[in-house]
Amino acid sequence: MVEVDIHSSTSTSDVISNLKTAIDANIRDSNRFVANGAKMDIIQSAAGDELTVNASSCLTCLQSQANPNAATGIPTGIYTIPTIDDALKNIARFDLSNIPADNNIITINGVDFEFDTNGSGVTTGDVTVNINGMTDPADVISALKTAIEAKLAEPNRFVASGRSLNIYQTSSGADIIYDVTATPLATATYTSAGATSTADSNTVANSFAFNGVSNAENGHIVPAVRFNADGTPKYFNVSSVEIEWANGAENMEETVKNGQNVDLRIDLFFGNPSTAAGLTHLAGVFAPNYINQDGAKFGSYAGVSIGSDGIVTALFNNGKSHPVAQIPVATFVNPNSMEAHTGNMWIETDGSGQPTVRTAGSGRAGTINSASLEASTVDLGTEFTNMITTQRAYSAAAKVITSADEMLDELVRIKR
Repeated sequence: MVEVDIHSSTSTSDVISNLKTAIDANIRDSNRFVANGAKMDIIQSAAGDELTVNASSCLTCLQSQANPNAATGIPTGIYTIPTIDDALKNIARFDLSNIPADNNIITINGVDFEFDTNGSGVTTGDVTVNINGMTDPADVISALKTAIEAKLAEPNRFVASGRSLNIYQTSSGADIIYDVTATPLATATYTSAGATSTADSNTVANSFAFNGVSNAENGHIVPAVRFNADGTPKYFNVSSVEIEWANGAENMEETVKNGQNVDLRIDLFFGNPSTAAGLTHLAGVFAPNYINQDGAKFGSYAGVSIGSDGIVTALFNNGKSHPVAQIPVATFVNPNSMEAHTGNMWIETDGSGQPTVRTAGSGRAGTINSASLEASTVDLGTEFTNMITTQRAYSAAAKVITSADEMLDELVRIKR
């Protein structure tokens, strides 16, 4: 367990920076981890091993809520970044487990790089690697890289990565011969064309191989597919393709769902050698003779529809549709006691009781009418007629009162 000191951190970026420092000091090939503001990017490495990240115990990490278990659907927060196929590798790596002792030596192409821990200089080596006062193996690797840059040709082949030094292939340089036997705290790993060696002295051969096949076709690299002169495939030297799926996509691999083994792998058919039944390399105008489609093309979001049961379905322009959500319907024991608010809104009261969320169309819940606009419940013609009738009745009643008043007034004048 490595402690990451974040007591003085004031932002998530500071936390990521402190985590990166701890990774550099404790994990080999730590250049795979890149501090990027408030997040940590982890990349695949040509020299690194398979890497498993467990973020399930850090709930503030968003990734801990993803990557659900295929059988239970419960988020695991555990991720695995696979190593690159060893058959495609041709790389060596030194790893330091701690600070080398004084006068320890690493030999590269006949040059002795001697570590100096007290500033006294080299005693038997060719080049001094001054590590006086250093406590972090990553700093030692950085100092070794600086010494290599000043002494060896093509120093860019040597890449410092935390407490690891990676040695890459080049198209022009010579083979690299290394020996770390005189530095007990250093371990070496060399992988080439599927074969891995952990010997402390070895040669990084300057030749590539594809899927472990080499020295064919007059010593040249064997391609994945070689074609005949007529455009038909001569042979295939690849049997599978690794696909990295984006976040949110279902991994097309063998998995377990509901207790059953499910194979979601995609079958890849290149065709048959010397026939035009699959992959071809033809020059000029061409047209496919037949298409045997067992899937759907890529589809972009085109719209949404809502059914009477409240299910929201996303529509795509390739003809496919997928349910993405469901709208519930709330019912009340006494809806007439709900309190009215402006905007045709109603809220629950003690008299109405609390809402019960139901599936649309089940129990006492009504159905949902999508793409509908509620019309007015009032007939304007009838209401205008009633208003005119009422107004006329009022006018007639006013006339009767006026006539009665005039008759009484005339009667009073006669009596006088």
